[in-house]
Amino acid sequence: MKLASPRRLLISIVGLIVLMGGIAVTTKAGLGTTAVASPQYALSLIGGLSFGGWFFVISAVFLVIQLITLRGEFPRSGWLQIPATLISSPALDIWMWALGWLNPTNYIAQLAVVLLGTFILGLGVALVAAANYIYVPNEGITNLIATQLRISFPKAKAIFDATLLTFALALSAFVLHHFEVVREATVITLFALSPIVGIMLPYTKKLVADEAK
Repeated sequence: MKLASPRRLLISIVGLIVLMGGIAVTTKAGLGTTAVASPQYALSLIGGLSFGGWFFVISAVFLVIQLITLRGEFPRSGWLQIPATLISSPALDIWMWALGWLNPTNYIAQLAVVLLGTFILGLGVALVAAANYIYVPNEGITNLIATQLRISFPKAKAIFDATLLTFALALSAFVLHHFEVVREATVITLFALSPIVGIMLPYTKKLVADEAK
């Protein structure tokens, strides 16, 4: 495992923090949350742990699944999912606390906040992708699905996202008895995130490319 340059490491950390900020802003709109964060958010509404706390627990579960499945083939770079989780989980809670004042009540304002959150989320994803160093267990488990089923990463991500949404919907139906977790924000981020990342990625890659000059 090659050590990252200070710039790549910094971009990775900033990207993770921005990514969590995007999830928080989207969630604070009051129109549900992103697909990848829907189980954690549903569990936080049930209780026991905070949004970030459940993010940590589920990330740990995903990491353990990778370790059990891959065993000796688990990549050394995969261990970087641990610091990524240790950064992301508290960052999510800090963002949710810092955005405590953000509670739009007008539907148009709520949609605007969702779009803002999706933009911020896309920026965070683009920064992490450009640095290409550390990643959260969500990506690790998606890569595992792609490898085990011998399918492309986008197809594996679609399967993974669908599984998370199904779990969140089950919690909403049978435990929460309402569907405030999977709503408009879920649909918007599901379809808008990839195009936003695609637009931003060439610019975020320049941040890394400039280092070589």
